[in-house]
Amino acid sequence: MSRQEREYLNALLLRNKPEKLLEAGVAAGASAIVMLNAIKDNPNAALYSIDYSEKCISDAKQKSGYFVDNYPELKDKFHLYTGGLALRFLDEIGGGIDFCFIDTVHFNPGEILDFLFVLPYLKDDALVVFHDTKLQTNIAMSLNKWEITNNLLISAIFGKTIVQGNFSRSANEIEYPSEQGITYFPNITAVRLCKETREHLYNIFNLLTIK
Repeated sequence: MSRQEREYLNALLLRNKPEKLLEAGVAAGASAIVMLNAIKDNPNAALYSIDYSEKCISDAKQKSGYFVDNYPELKDKFHLYTGGLALRFLDEIGGGIDFCFIDTVHFNPGEILDFLFVLPYLKDDALVVFHDTKLQTNIAMSLNKWEITNNLLISAIFGKTIVQGNFSRSANEIEYPSEQGITYFPNITAVRLCKETREHLYNIFNLLTIK
């Protein structure tokens, strides 16, 4: 996540003050640290993080979420579940989730299924945040053109969309020289659910027909 994306996520948390947070897609645990830090002063708040892989996707020698081990003061609010899809653990985690961060595979059906898994456990007004919503606009990475899943979801979920806003990456933030000076579409977006969200699920299931 870029600095702007971390700031966006942090701002959502500080403004909305959720107490039951769910994360699907942990990797090393960087986003978990942002969320844990934002809720550290709320005695009733906790983060439940799920990753399909028991090993970190970027470093197979490490376990998923290993970054959090460097912040012992945050770990009492951290509950990690690995080795299965979100559906495997949600009954144990339970309902009443008011904040959900989804950042898994980005290819169909990926997050489409993740969202359908977690929806029954979300509050009617929960905030659902998707990372990597505009990877297909990154001209420097040709593979990204297929990573459309989260972009499809933020267009299909019935609710209020909360957009980060456009920004240009500075020289110290670019990954490839060809990105210099490029203005990016927001790559992280939230949707505020409402009571009517569950009445418009055809839009979500219809996404499963896209290869």
